[in-house]
Amino acid sequence: MSYAAQSPVASLPMYDHPAVRRATDRLWRGLARALGQEGVRVPDILNRQPDYATLWELPGLIFSQTCGYPYMSRLRGKVQLVATPIYNAMGCEGPHYCSLVTVRTDDPAGALVDCRGRTVAFNAVHSQSGYNTLRAAVAPLAKEGSFFKSAVESGNHSASLDAVAAGSADLCAIDCVTWALLVKHEPERAAMFKIIQQTPSAPGLPFITSANTPPETLQKLRNALTNVCANPSLAQARGALLLDGAALLSDDDYERVTEMEQRAIDQGYPTLN
Repeated sequence: MSYAAQSPVASLPMYDHPAVRRATDRLWRGLARALGQEGVRVPDILNRQPDYATLWELPGLIFSQTCGYPYMSRLRGKVQLVATPIYNAMGCEGPHYCSLVTVRTDDPAGALVDCRGRTVAFNAVHSQSGYNTLRAAVAPLAKEGSFFKSAVESGNHSASLDAVAAGSADLCAIDCVTWALLVKHEPERAAMFKIIQQTPSAPGLPFITSANTPPETLQKLRNALTNVCANPSLAQARGALLLDGAALLSDDDYERVTEMEQRAIDQGYPTLN
């Protein structure tokens, strides 16, 4: 089936907090309008199916956002990098971001080193923000390949925080943009936690399109994204999403992600435990 015959799919699942979904939809409508003016066929609405990772590998994927770790570990060759967003949040610097190591407010721990022998919650093993960057931070502290008493996979950042709040885990690493949205929209919940450390930084969560997307369409995607990031009528939506712009990075820039993984392996700490 040719590219033109594919049903186009779009999604923006990575920071889809309920409080900003209207802003996400407004941003997409602006992007879709700009693409339509360039003759690019796009869906009217975003796909929000729960299994969002499946969408990333669809041949008709026109636009989405993934995490840097799956982008480098399993999506290269299946998708193309469109651009990297620039967010206005503590822990972000240009198109780079980090995670925030988080414990309960009354926890005596003041740094990651104080959490030796405790239980960590992580969202998923394929996550840069919840797993890979935390593993990189822990690796120099590990002894004989171990640091924590146990590690619990929660499924997402929100569930990791729930585990910490409930006491079934002692700490987790939260994407700094996710944390900023939590502080803004759920301040009482955010007040239950404190940040004890930032993890190493890496390029942010990339906007992607299918490997089947023709080069001319890829350029139109980049042009439309530039338009959306500068359009005054979308300033409110961008502000709600903490989106300041986008940068054009390369796969070489994202090697920072795989270097984190490899360095932890070389230090004898291949898994978060």
